[in-house]
Amino acid sequence: MTGPIDEPTLLAEKKTGGWLLRLLMTADGLSCTAMVSPGPDPGTAPSPDEILELLATADVTEGIDRNAIEEIAACDPTAFPPEGLEVARGIPPVAPHDGYIDPLIRPDTGAAAYTVKADGSVDFYNRSDYDIVTSGQEIAVYHPPRPGSPGVTVTGHAIPVLSPSNPKTTFNKGVRLNRETNRITALTSGRVLFIGDALSVEEEYVVNGDVNFAVGNIRNPGFVLVSGDVDDNFSVTGDRGIKVGGVVGAATLKSDGDITVSGVTGKGKGRILCGGTLHARFLSEVEVECRGDVVVETEIRASKVRASGRILVVNGTVAGGECIAGRGIEIKTAGSAMGVATVLSSGTDYRMLKALDGLKEKLRKLEKEIGLIEAAVGAETPDEKALAAMPSARRETIEKQFGKLTVSRTEALLIRDEISRTNFDFDPSANAMINVRGELFEGTVVNLWHADILITEARRGPVSIIENTLNGSLRFLPLEPLTKNARTLEAAILASSPDPSSPTSF
Repeated sequence: MTGPIDEPTLLAEKKTGGWLLRLLMTADGLSCTAMVSPGPDPGTAPSPDEILELLATADVTEGIDRNAIEEIAACDPTAFPPEGLEVARGIPPVAPHDGYIDPLIRPDTGAAAYTVKADGSVDFYNRSDYDIVTSGQEIAVYHPPRPGSPGVTVTGHAIPVLSPSNPKTTFNKGVRLNRETNRITALTSGRVLFIGDALSVEEEYVVNGDVNFAVGNIRNPGFVLVSGDVDDNFSVTGDRGIKVGGVVGAATLKSDGDITVSGVTGKGKGRILCGGTLHARFLSEVEVECRGDVVVETEIRASKVRASGRILVVNGTVAGGECIAGRGIEIKTAGSAMGVATVLSSGTDYRMLKALDGLKEKLRKLEKEIGLIEAAVGAETPDEKALAAMPSARRETIEKQFGKLTVSRTEALLIRDEISRTNFDFDPSANAMINVRGELFEGTVVNLWHADILITEARRGPVSIIENTLNGSLRFLPLEPLTKNARTLEAAILASSPDPSSPTSF
């Protein structure tokens, strides 16, 4: 008879006057148990041959336990264990192992997770759920499927096992599986994507929408493409380039390559660090550092823009703030009719200016320190007789202060010498020329190497402005392309004009 699926099945039984022997098999067929109970005339237990005979009747052939049979034969039927004794054991099946991919890094699975700060609060600006990898880095291990082995029941029937499955993972661009080592390697630097069954390393980070709390700050060694806006206080880093289809707010963009944006409303806090060329429709209240050109379509307003190359706003306005270019500036309108303070500087790489600013700041601190010491102990060291007459504590203080004064004076002298030796013309491609195609409003400051001039009367273009090297003023020339260098133009004027300082000076 057959009981419920989780109860044993009665395979066979045999009765005598002294005992009842029953054989029960577990539902999985892997175990056969003998149960002995006393009969009407209790006596000895069934013999080993009687037990083996009943096992044969029940077709139990696998894993028969002779020791257990001997133990049953020696038992008192009236004291037989109520749970019975196992007399046969089958061979259990070995389960197969499906193949799988084991990431060695944190891939981007499409589900955002954010950084938890030390105080337990969540930083929603910074995602913490994926890693950036480099070319050649091992990113995952492929574990191939391992087949199982079938089992055998106590009655000799096979217990089948399923075939293992292979992962459905597809290896897309940027990854390679080594079939000999089963290691998966990145072929490029970027973000590892493991979404669904697809594994890839993406150089390009694409945001179909805005950079906001749903996306978090972006860092990517490749290119970053944002179809929407970049909201305030977020940052986007794309080492090879950035393109933003919308407007960038009070955010930070950083790239070693080119950056293209629709526009920037930086609100005084926005910042762009560009290693290539910056293209924008407009820039407003933003700080820019660019090692290439800055090309703007309509307007730079109230911004600090520094470029090693050119600053070009050929059809637009620069009003307010400061523009510093190494290789020339060309704009339509400079300043505004309201006299907004606007500084245009060309011919010097901003990186050198930053170094000079650092030296000047060190010099200011040293000069302040020197002044304080001199105010306290005088500018000249007292002679030996005067020092000898002083109390020992005062003498030690004086000697210590003059020792510091000597060191500070020496350092200040070295910094002044370094500043004076700085050659503003060190870059042969530097071009101290500003082209104004339309209006140059009063209130605009023009800085060209040694000339630093406040425009006190508006002028109309088109005009090219270069330094008059004879007297440090400005020359206003017919418009020349920035492909021509101010040095060349000035040299031609000095060579051809009998009075090169008068006709074109301001």
